[in-house]
Amino acid sequence: MIYHIYMGKSHWTLEFPFAVPWDETARLFMGAGSDEEVSTMVGSHAPGHHFAVQIVPQIPGVAAKEVASTPIVRIYSDQGQEARAHFLVDTGEVYALYAELEQGISTIFLDQARMGDFLGNRFFYNFMALERHLIKDQQMILHSCFVLYQGEAILFTAPSGTGKSTQGDLWAKYRGAEVINGDRSLIRYGDAVGSNNDDNACENQISGNSVSRWLACGIPFSGTSGICKNVTVPIKAIVYLHQAPENRIVPLKGRRAFSLLYNQITVNHWNTEFTDTVCSMLDHLIAEVPLYELYCTPDEEAVKCLEKCFNQ
Repeated sequence: MIYHIYMGKSHWTLEFPFAVPWDETARLFMGAGSDEEVSTMVGSHAPGHHFAVQIVPQIPGVAAKEVASTPIVRIYSDQGQEARAHFLVDTGEVYALYAELEQGISTIFLDQARMGDFLGNRFFYNFMALERHLIKDQQMILHSCFVLYQGEAILFTAPSGTGKSTQGDLWAKYRGAEVINGDRSLIRYGDAVGSNNDDNACENQISGNSVSRWLACGIPFSGTSGICKNVTVPIKAIVYLHQAPENRIVPLKGRRAFSLLYNQITVNHWNTEFTDTVCSMLDHLIAEVPLYELYCTPDEEAVKCLEKCFNQ
């Protein structure tokens, strides 16, 4: 069964050996069948990459050199091609393998004994090396609570536990905003016209031509928040949060802006081309998008403080 996956302006195909009972969130970002049958989705251009899933009794080994690791994944690279082995923390047993075996195609090997762990929207985040493919389309993932307010995105970013979801919920409660994703947003530069959220997409025109802006896009995983919606809108502001006893807001600029935001972007540090692209995009973003540091309390006063800044 072939599924068409759409995130921001990226379009890929995902091939499973059987029909997958995807959850509702995952289905928001995919179609099934021929290109013609899914042509109403954003990015109906030809798919840029193909992911082929194989269910196997034993995960194959990797001959390439290990270049990085996390507590749950080992990353290998060989002449620009990459592999990622997912393993159990307690035993070290590899239960899934992402491998780029030929140009434009990745194979995902899944242990048949653990199939129950694979299905659902977490599949995309865990096994497809998404940030690696998104960056090829000049798109990056920001750790942030994505809030839709008056047709634009407010992105609250900060380390985990700082209160991103709290501030998003406050804007929903007191200003009627909508939380699009509680933990991640996809950021890109481009044309919002024809986005996957036609009701909310900014369709500014200059002499009949659409205006390119920095955009926030929904993505089909959201940490523990469980809130994922497929929406693309222009970015109103990115707000870096600090917990504080009283509310105060200051512009975020220059090196400090770069440092704080870079640390909240998913970056493959072992890949020079990847890091160079992120740095270039971030420089562009900082020059064009309003950025703030909000020292805030978990109440409506924080909303008022930021809102006052917007209205100046």
